[in-house]
This record gives sequence, structure tokens and C-alpha cells, in this order.
Amino acid sequence: MSVSNIVLIGLTSLLVPASALDNGLALTPTMGWLHWERFMCNTDCDADPQNCIR
Repeated sequence: MSVSNIVLIGLTSLLVPASALDNGLALTPTMGWLHWERFMCNTDCDADPQNCIR
């Protein structure tokens, strides 16, 4: 393949629009996903019991 063919293929691939399903799935995080485990937020349950899950 020549360089011009590679450039042509690269430029035409940019013209293809992105497509995705719009079926309502994944609009919210998965049930059971704990954001404090992912982002390592530490909540002091003794000082702030309103923000703790027991």
C-alpha cells in the first residue's frame, strides 16, 4: 500500500459518523456499584451517621 492510499483510508474513516444504541440502558450506574470504593471516599460514620449505609 502506498502512503497516499493509507492517508485516503485514514481521512475517509473520519467521515463515518459514530453510532450508538439509544435504548435507555446504562443511563444510571449498575446496581451495586459503590462509588466510594471506586473513588476511595472515606466517610466517618461516627462523626456523620447520616451519610453511612449500615
